[in-house]
Amino acid sequence: MKVHVRSTTMLEPEFPALNPNLQDQLVPLTIFDKAAMDFPIAILHAYRAPTPSNATITAALSQVLSHYPHLAGRLVADDQRRSCMHINNAGVRVVEADIHGDLEDHLPLVPSPELTALHPKTDHAEEILQIQLNRFACGGLVIGLTVHHQVGDGLAINLFLTNWARVARGLEVDPVPLHDRAIFVPRRPYSTFECVMGHLWRSVTMARMNLEGEVTELKLSVNGRARLRPGVPMEYFGNLVLWASPRLEVGELLSGGTQLAAKAIREAVIPVDDAYFRSFIDFGATVKEGEEEGELKASVPPIGCTVSPNLEVDSWLRFPFSEIDFGGGGPCAVLPAWLPVEGLVVLMQSLEEKGLEEKGGVDAVVSLSQDAVPLFRKICHEMD
Repeated sequence: MKVHVRSTTMLEPEFPALNPNLQDQLVPLTIFDKAAMDFPIAILHAYRAPTPSNATITAALSQVLSHYPHLAGRLVADDQRRSCMHINNAGVRVVEADIHGDLEDHLPLVPSPELTALHPKTDHAEEILQIQLNRFACGGLVIGLTVHHQVGDGLAINLFLTNWARVARGLEVDPVPLHDRAIFVPRRPYSTFECVMGHLWRSVTMARMNLEGEVTELKLSVNGRARLRPGVPMEYFGNLVLWASPRLEVGELLSGGTQLAAKAIREAVIPVDDAYFRSFIDFGATVKEGEEEGELKASVPPIGCTVSPNLEVDSWLRFPFSEIDFGGGGPCAVLPAWLPVEGLVVLMQSLEEKGLEEKGGVDAVVSLSQDAVPLFRKICHEMD
Protein backbone atom coordinates (compact mmCIF):
# COMPACT_ATOMS: atom_id res chain seq x y z
CA MET A 1 0.00 0.00 0.00
CA LYS A 2 1.68 3.19 -1.19
CA VAL A 3 0.66 6.31 0.72
CA HIS A 4 1.33 9.74 -0.80
CA VAL A 5 1.19 12.62 1.72
CA ARG A 6 -0.22 15.77 0.10
CA SER A 7 -0.26 18.17 3.04
CA THR A 8 0.35 18.56 6.75
CA THR A 9 -1.32 21.36 8.73
CA MET A 10 -1.87 22.32 12.34
CA LEU A 11 -5.58 22.71 13.07
CA GLU A 12 -6.78 24.81 16.01
CA PRO A 13 -10.21 24.93 17.70
CA GLU A 14 -12.60 27.20 15.83
CA PHE A 15 -14.01 28.72 19.02
CA PRO A 16 -11.20 28.71 21.61
CA ALA A 17 -13.24 30.85 24.02
CA LEU A 18 -15.97 28.20 24.33
CA ASN A 19 -14.35 27.01 27.59
CA PRO A 20 -12.89 30.27 28.98
CA ASN A 21 -12.09 28.72 32.36
CA LEU A 22 -9.73 26.28 30.66
CA GLN A 23 -7.84 28.63 28.38
CA ASP A 24 -4.08 28.59 28.92
CA GLN A 25 -4.57 26.47 32.04
CA LEU A 26 -2.35 23.69 33.29
CA VAL A 27 -4.72 20.83 34.09
CA PRO A 28 -3.01 18.16 36.23
CA LEU A 29 -3.58 14.56 35.19
CA THR A 30 -5.89 12.69 37.53
CA ILE A 31 -4.79 9.52 39.28
CA PHE A 32 -6.75 7.61 36.60
CA ASP A 33 -4.92 9.45 33.81
CA LYS A 34 -1.58 8.60 35.39
CA ALA A 35 -2.55 4.93 35.63
CA ALA A 36 -3.18 4.80 31.86
CA MET A 37 -0.50 3.83 29.37
CA ASP A 38 2.00 6.65 28.82
CA PHE A 39 2.06 6.60 25.03
CA PRO A 40 -0.20 7.32 22.04
CA ILE A 41 -2.59 4.72 20.71
CA ALA A 42 -3.36 4.45 16.99
CA ILE A 43 -6.82 3.72 15.60
CA LEU A 44 -8.10 3.35 12.04
CA HIS A 45 -11.66 3.94 10.86
CA ALA A 46 -12.43 2.83 7.29
CA TYR A 47 -15.40 4.14 5.27
CA ARG A 48 -16.66 3.03 1.87
CA ALA A 49 -17.64 5.70 -0.68
CA PRO A 50 -19.44 8.02 -0.72
CA THR A 51 -17.73 10.00 2.03
CA PRO A 52 -17.73 13.70 2.94
CA SER A 53 -14.93 15.87 1.64
CA ASN A 54 -11.74 16.49 3.58
CA ALA A 55 -12.83 20.12 3.91
CA THR A 56 -16.07 19.10 5.61
CA ILE A 57 -14.28 16.69 7.94
CA THR A 58 -11.56 19.15 8.96
CA ALA A 59 -14.06 21.99 9.46
CA ALA A 60 -16.08 19.72 11.75
CA LEU A 61 -12.89 18.76 13.59
CA SER A 62 -12.04 22.41 14.21
CA GLN A 63 -15.54 22.98 15.58
CA VAL A 64 -15.63 19.95 17.83
CA LEU A 65 -12.18 20.72 19.24
CA SER A 66 -13.79 23.79 20.81
CA HIS A 67 -15.57 21.32 23.08
CA TYR A 68 -12.43 19.19 23.56
CA PRO A 69 -9.64 21.77 24.02
CA HIS A 70 -7.46 19.24 25.84
CA LEU A 71 -6.91 17.43 22.56
CA ALA A 72 -5.46 20.61 21.01
CA GLY A 73 -3.13 21.14 23.95
CA ARG A 74 0.17 19.63 25.01
CA LEU A 75 1.38 17.33 27.78
CA VAL A 76 3.84 19.19 29.99
CA ALA A 77 5.14 19.27 33.57
CA ASP A 78 4.32 22.20 35.85
CA ASP A 79 6.72 23.87 38.29
CA GLN A 80 5.92 21.13 40.81
CA ARG A 81 6.90 18.50 38.23
CA ARG A 82 3.33 17.25 37.98
CA SER A 83 2.19 15.88 34.63
CA CYS A 84 -0.39 18.27 33.16
CA MET A 85 -2.32 19.11 30.03
CA HIS A 86 -1.54 22.63 28.88
CA ILE A 87 -4.75 23.95 27.30
CA ASN A 88 -2.94 26.28 24.91
CA ASN A 89 -4.73 25.65 21.58
CA ALA A 90 -1.42 24.62 20.03
CA GLY A 91 -3.43 22.49 17.65
CA VAL A 92 -3.94 19.05 16.17
CA ARG A 93 -1.73 17.77 13.36
CA VAL A 94 -3.83 16.94 10.28
CA VAL A 95 -2.25 14.98 7.44
CA GLU A 96 -3.98 14.55 4.08
CA ALA A 97 -2.84 11.62 1.95
CA ASP A 98 -3.76 9.78 -1.25
CA ILE A 99 -3.63 6.05 -1.90
CA HIS A 100 -3.71 4.51 -5.36
CA GLY A 101 -6.22 1.72 -5.76
CA ASP A 102 -9.56 0.95 -4.23
CA LEU A 103 -10.33 0.49 -0.55
CA GLU A 104 -12.15 -2.78 -1.33
CA ASP A 105 -8.84 -4.25 -2.51
CA HIS A 106 -7.54 -3.96 1.05
CA LEU A 107 -10.60 -5.07 2.98
CA PRO A 108 -10.85 -6.60 5.46
CA LEU A 109 -8.04 -4.61 7.05
CA VAL A 110 -5.84 -6.70 9.32
CA PRO A 111 -3.49 -5.13 11.90
CA SER A 112 0.02 -5.12 10.46
CA PRO A 113 3.14 -2.91 10.36
CA GLU A 114 2.08 -1.81 6.85
CA LEU A 115 -1.02 -0.09 8.26
CA THR A 116 1.09 2.27 10.41
CA ALA A 117 1.51 4.31 7.22
CA LEU A 118 -2.18 5.24 7.55
CA HIS A 119 -1.65 7.33 10.68
CA PRO A 120 0.84 10.08 11.60
CA LYS A 121 4.14 9.01 13.12
CA THR A 122 4.09 8.87 16.90
CA ASP A 123 7.84 9.00 17.51
CA HIS A 124 8.68 12.24 19.32
CA ALA A 125 5.24 13.68 18.49
CA GLU A 126 4.29 16.51 20.81
CA GLU A 127 0.68 16.67 19.62
CA ILE A 128 -1.86 14.96 21.87
CA LEU A 129 -4.09 14.20 18.87
CA GLN A 130 -3.03 13.59 15.26
CA ILE A 131 -5.32 12.86 12.33
CA GLN A 132 -4.55 11.43 8.88
CA LEU A 133 -7.17 11.46 6.13
CA ASN A 134 -6.31 8.72 3.63
CA ARG A 135 -8.21 9.03 0.34
CA PHE A 136 -8.49 6.04 -2.00
CA ALA A 137 -9.05 6.34 -5.73
CA CYS A 138 -12.55 4.90 -5.30
CA GLY A 139 -13.55 7.66 -2.90
CA GLY A 140 -13.15 5.43 0.13
CA LEU A 141 -11.60 6.92 3.24
CA VAL A 142 -9.51 5.67 6.13
CA ILE A 143 -9.21 8.06 9.07
CA GLY A 144 -6.10 7.23 11.01
CA LEU A 145 -5.65 8.89 14.38
CA THR A 146 -3.18 8.79 17.22
CA VAL A 147 -4.15 10.06 20.66
CA HIS A 148 -2.20 9.98 23.90
CA HIS A 149 -3.84 7.48 26.22
CA GLN A 150 -3.31 9.58 29.35
CA VAL A 151 -5.72 12.20 28.04
CA GLY A 152 -8.71 9.88 27.72
CA ASP A 153 -9.79 6.27 27.82
CA GLY A 154 -11.44 4.34 25.02
CA LEU A 155 -14.97 5.48 25.82
CA ALA A 156 -13.92 9.13 26.10
CA ILE A 157 -12.17 9.03 22.73
CA ASN A 158 -15.10 7.21 21.13
CA LEU A 159 -17.51 9.90 22.37
CA PHE A 160 -15.19 12.55 20.91
CA LEU A 161 -15.19 10.77 17.54
CA THR A 162 -18.97 10.40 17.66
CA ASN A 163 -19.38 14.12 18.27
CA TRP A 164 -16.91 14.93 15.51
CA ALA A 165 -19.03 12.84 13.14
CA ARG A 166 -22.23 14.49 14.38
CA VAL A 167 -20.86 17.96 13.67
CA ALA A 168 -19.79 16.82 10.19
CA ARG A 169 -23.45 15.84 9.59
CA GLY A 170 -24.64 19.27 10.72
CA LEU A 171 -25.78 18.17 14.19
CA GLU A 172 -25.03 19.57 17.63
CA VAL A 173 -22.45 18.16 20.03
CA ASP A 174 -24.37 15.73 22.22
CA PRO A 175 -23.53 14.77 24.86
CA VAL A 176 -21.42 17.80 25.77
CA PRO A 177 -18.22 16.50 27.40
CA LEU A 178 -17.61 17.01 31.11
CA HIS A 179 -14.16 18.40 31.87
CA ASP A 180 -14.48 18.93 35.63
CA ARG A 181 -11.63 16.90 37.07
CA ALA A 182 -12.36 18.27 40.54
CA ILE A 183 -15.05 15.59 40.88
CA PHE A 184 -12.32 13.16 41.94
CA VAL A 185 -11.95 14.30 45.54
CA PRO A 186 -10.08 11.92 47.83
CA ARG A 187 -12.16 10.55 50.63
CA ARG A 188 -11.25 11.76 54.06
CA PRO A 189 -9.21 9.10 55.82
CA TYR A 190 -11.85 8.89 58.53
CA SER A 191 -15.57 9.61 58.72
CA THR A 192 -17.14 12.40 60.76
CA PHE A 193 -18.26 9.85 63.31
CA GLU A 194 -14.80 8.31 63.64
CA CYS A 195 -13.07 11.67 64.00
CA VAL A 196 -15.55 13.16 66.47
CA MET A 197 -15.77 9.99 68.51
CA GLY A 198 -11.99 9.55 68.50
CA HIS A 199 -11.62 13.09 69.83
CA LEU A 200 -14.30 12.56 72.49
CA TRP A 201 -12.73 9.26 73.53
CA ARG A 202 -9.42 11.00 74.18
CA SER A 203 -11.03 14.04 75.83
CA VAL A 204 -13.15 11.98 78.24
CA THR A 205 -10.18 9.75 79.09
CA MET A 206 -8.05 12.81 79.80
CA ALA A 207 -10.79 14.50 81.85
CA ARG A 208 -11.34 11.35 83.92
CA MET A 209 -7.60 11.20 84.56
CA ASN A 210 -7.57 7.50 83.81
CA LEU A 211 -4.20 5.95 84.59
CA GLU A 212 -1.67 4.87 81.99
CA GLY A 213 -1.64 1.12 81.81
CA GLU A 214 -5.43 0.88 82.01
CA VAL A 215 -7.25 -0.31 78.91
CA THR A 216 -10.16 1.81 77.73
CA GLU A 217 -12.86 0.46 75.45
CA LEU A 218 -15.66 1.96 73.38
CA LYS A 219 -18.93 0.14 72.85
CA LEU A 220 -20.22 1.39 69.50
CA SER A 221 -23.61 0.56 68.01
CA VAL A 222 -23.44 -0.65 64.38
CA ASN A 223 -26.57 -0.61 62.19
CA GLY A 224 -26.98 -3.93 60.38
CA ARG A 225 -29.43 -2.66 57.76
CA ALA A 226 -26.68 -1.45 55.46
CA ARG A 227 -24.20 -4.18 56.37
CA LEU A 228 -26.23 -7.28 55.66
CA ARG A 229 -26.09 -8.57 52.08
CA PRO A 230 -28.56 -8.22 50.54
CA GLY A 231 -29.25 -5.06 52.53
CA VAL A 232 -32.24 -4.77 54.82
CA PRO A 233 -34.50 -1.79 53.99
CA MET A 234 -34.03 1.18 56.30
CA GLU A 235 -37.77 1.06 56.98
CA TYR A 236 -37.39 -2.32 58.72
CA PHE A 237 -39.12 -1.91 62.09
CA GLY A 238 -37.31 -3.69 64.87
CA ASN A 239 -33.83 -3.96 66.35
CA LEU A 240 -30.93 -4.61 64.00
CA VAL A 241 -27.87 -3.35 65.87
CA LEU A 242 -24.72 -5.06 67.11
CA TRP A 243 -21.61 -3.59 68.65
CA ALA A 244 -17.99 -2.92 67.85
CA SER A 245 -15.50 -2.56 70.70
CA PRO A 246 -12.23 -0.77 69.90
CA ARG A 247 -9.71 -0.94 72.73
CA LEU A 248 -6.57 1.07 73.47
CA GLU A 249 -4.23 1.43 76.40
CA VAL A 250 -4.77 4.83 78.04
CA GLY A 251 -1.22 6.07 77.47
CA GLU A 252 -1.33 5.00 73.82
CA LEU A 253 -4.70 6.71 73.30
CA LEU A 254 -3.57 10.01 74.81
CA SER A 255 -0.20 10.15 73.07
CA GLY A 256 -1.37 8.86 69.68
CA GLY A 257 -3.71 11.72 68.81
CA THR A 258 -7.17 11.73 67.29
CA GLN A 259 -5.88 9.98 64.17
CA LEU A 260 -4.87 6.89 66.16
CA ALA A 261 -8.21 6.85 67.99
CA ALA A 262 -10.17 7.20 64.72
CA LYS A 263 -8.08 4.42 63.16
CA ALA A 264 -8.84 2.11 66.09
CA ILE A 265 -12.55 2.84 65.74
CA ARG A 266 -12.52 2.15 61.99
CA GLU A 267 -10.59 -1.10 62.38
CA ALA A 268 -13.08 -2.31 64.99
CA VAL A 269 -16.18 -1.39 62.96
CA ILE A 270 -15.07 -2.88 59.61
CA PRO A 271 -15.29 -6.54 60.79
CA VAL A 272 -18.88 -6.02 61.93
CA ASP A 273 -20.04 -6.95 58.45
CA ASP A 274 -22.53 -9.27 56.77
CA ALA A 275 -20.69 -12.38 57.97
CA TYR A 276 -20.61 -11.06 61.55
CA PHE A 277 -24.35 -10.30 61.59
CA ARG A 278 -25.15 -13.66 60.01
CA SER A 279 -23.04 -15.47 62.58
CA PHE A 280 -25.13 -13.73 65.25
CA ILE A 281 -28.30 -14.91 63.48
CA ASP A 282 -26.89 -18.46 63.49
CA PHE A 283 -26.07 -18.10 67.17
CA GLY A 284 -29.64 -16.99 67.86
CA ALA A 285 -30.90 -20.22 66.33
CA THR A 286 -29.02 -22.20 68.99
CA VAL A 287 -30.54 -20.32 71.93
CA LYS A 288 -33.27 -22.31 73.63
CA GLU A 289 -36.28 -20.10 74.20
CA GLY A 290 -37.84 -20.26 77.66
CA GLU A 291 -34.89 -21.99 79.34
CA GLU A 292 -33.27 -19.73 81.89
CA GLU A 293 -29.76 -21.05 81.33
CA GLY A 294 -30.03 -20.56 77.57
CA GLU A 295 -31.95 -17.30 77.41
CA LEU A 296 -30.14 -14.39 75.72
CA LYS A 297 -30.04 -11.25 77.85
CA ALA A 298 -28.54 -7.84 77.08
CA SER A 299 -25.85 -6.55 79.44
CA VAL A 300 -26.96 -3.15 80.72
CA PRO A 301 -24.99 -1.09 83.24
CA PRO A 302 -27.05 -0.37 86.38
CA ILE A 303 -28.54 3.11 86.68
CA GLY A 304 -26.26 5.49 88.56
CA CYS A 305 -23.05 3.53 87.93
CA THR A 306 -20.00 4.40 85.80
CA VAL A 307 -18.49 2.45 82.92
CA SER A 308 -15.12 4.20 83.38
CA PRO A 309 -12.53 3.77 81.88
CA ASN A 310 -14.89 2.81 79.05
CA LEU A 311 -17.55 4.64 76.99
CA GLU A 312 -20.80 3.46 75.44
CA VAL A 313 -21.79 5.30 72.28
CA ASP A 314 -24.97 5.67 70.25
CA SER A 315 -24.86 7.53 66.93
CA TRP A 316 -27.99 9.37 65.82
CA LEU A 317 -26.08 11.16 63.06
CA ARG A 318 -28.11 9.70 60.18
CA PHE A 319 -31.54 9.96 61.76
CA PRO A 320 -33.73 12.26 59.58
CA PHE A 321 -35.04 14.40 62.43
CA SER A 322 -35.94 17.29 60.10
CA GLU A 323 -38.55 15.05 58.44
CA ILE A 324 -40.51 14.71 61.69
CA ASP A 325 -42.63 17.66 60.60
CA PHE A 326 -46.26 17.79 61.73
CA GLY A 327 -47.05 20.89 59.69
CA GLY A 328 -45.10 23.66 61.34
CA GLY A 329 -41.61 22.59 60.42
CA GLY A 330 -39.13 20.09 61.82
CA PRO A 331 -38.08 20.02 65.47
CA CYS A 332 -35.71 22.71 66.73
CA ALA A 333 -34.15 20.28 69.20
CA VAL A 334 -33.88 16.55 69.70
CA LEU A 335 -32.06 15.05 72.67
CA PRO A 336 -32.18 12.18 75.13
CA ALA A 337 -34.15 13.16 78.22
CA TRP A 338 -31.50 11.77 80.58
CA LEU A 339 -28.35 9.67 80.52
CA PRO A 340 -28.48 7.77 83.81
CA VAL A 341 -25.04 6.12 83.53
CA GLU A 342 -21.67 7.90 83.60
CA GLY A 343 -19.83 7.26 80.33
CA LEU A 344 -22.78 7.25 77.92
CA VAL A 345 -22.45 9.33 74.71
CA VAL A 346 -25.01 10.21 72.04
CA LEU A 347 -23.96 11.90 68.78
CA MET A 348 -26.47 13.75 66.58
CA GLN A 349 -26.59 16.35 63.85
CA SER A 350 -26.99 19.93 65.07
CA LEU A 351 -30.51 21.13 64.33
CA GLU A 352 -30.02 24.85 64.93
CA GLU A 353 -27.28 27.17 63.75
CA LYS A 354 -25.78 28.96 66.71
CA GLY A 355 -23.37 31.84 66.26
CA LEU A 356 -20.62 30.87 63.84
CA GLU A 357 -21.47 27.16 63.87
CA GLU A 358 -21.31 25.74 60.36
CA LYS A 359 -23.99 23.62 58.77
CA GLY A 360 -23.41 19.94 59.28
CA GLY A 361 -22.27 20.43 62.87
CA VAL A 362 -22.38 17.60 65.37
CA ASP A 363 -23.81 17.76 68.88
CA ALA A 364 -22.51 15.36 71.50
CA VAL A 365 -24.43 14.58 74.68
CA VAL A 366 -21.89 13.22 77.17
CA SER A 367 -22.62 11.88 80.65
CA LEU A 368 -19.64 12.52 82.94
CA SER A 369 -18.93 12.57 86.65
CA GLN A 370 -18.92 16.07 88.15
CA ASP A 371 -15.20 16.07 88.90
CA ALA A 372 -14.34 15.42 85.25
CA VAL A 373 -16.58 18.14 83.79
CA PRO A 374 -14.36 21.25 84.26
CA LEU A 375 -11.36 19.79 82.42
CA PHE A 376 -13.58 18.21 79.76
CA ARG A 377 -15.22 21.57 79.01
CA LYS A 378 -11.78 23.12 78.68
CA ILE A 379 -10.39 20.61 76.17
CA CYS A 380 -13.38 19.20 74.29
CA HIS A 381 -13.52 21.99 71.67
CA GLU A 382 -9.88 21.65 70.64
CA MET A 383 -9.14 18.78 68.28
CA ASP A 384 -5.49 17.92 67.68
